[in-house]
Amino acid sequence: MKVFIFLLVVLFSFGCATTQIDNFEKIKTGMDKDDVLSLIGSPKRTERATGIEKWSYTYYTGDDEKIETFKFVKFANGKVTEFGYDTEEQERLEDLKKSALKKDALRKKKNQINKKLNEAYKKE
Repeated sequence: MKVFIFLLVVLFSFGCATTQIDNFEKIKTGMDKDDVLSLIGSPKRTERATGIEKWSYTYYTGDDEKIETFKFVKFANGKVTEFGYDTEEQERLEDLKKSALKKDALRKKKNQINKKLNEAYKKE
């Protein structure tokens, strides 16, 4: 009987578990940083400008957890002023990926040119 009760408690605990992305919906304007930290954990990235601090979060969702979801929380004087989907972070990362692809393409092109030059010098 004790084992049965234990199993029920364990199953109930997992059934009621919430994820950090679920907890994101519990954020309210005016909360302080400690409340946000205890609710959704540490941010992936932080930045500060003109008295506003922005915390960026990346969550991996979907069946295979390959879908990136970007969220943010902004603070002024240590209190939440704004939160939601982080399109700025998504655009920043997309720009970084594009830049990396361009650099990779240039590196490949440079290698091709160097290979052709080396072959031309060997023929001489």
